[in-house]
Amino acid sequence: MRPREVGAALPATTAGNPGVSTAAVVAWLRTHLGDTLGVAPDSLDGDAPLAVYGMTSLVSAMLLADLEDEFDIAVDPADVPPDVSLIQVAEIAVAAQA
Repeated sequence: MRPREVGAALPATTAGNPGVSTAAVVAWLRTHLGDTLGVAPDSLDGDAPLAVYGMTSLVSAMLLADLEDEFDIAVDPADVPPDVSLIQVAEIAVAAQA
């Protein structure tokens, strides 16, 4: 998957669940990761690698399980690179719907 260009618009909805917007997934991820990692959600740069904020492979696995619970989107952990950003996680989740 190619990373999104900085400043590029997010797709409006996920392919498999047209009621869930990509922006909603990003907002949920920002809040959830902020709570999980102990940082202010607004301080999370959507394009920065999440490792900068202390995200480990264990936290990543828990995040993907929570994402599936919240949006019914199953993401294979093997599809999430170690240097993934918040927005890339949302994009990977959207692609998993196809």
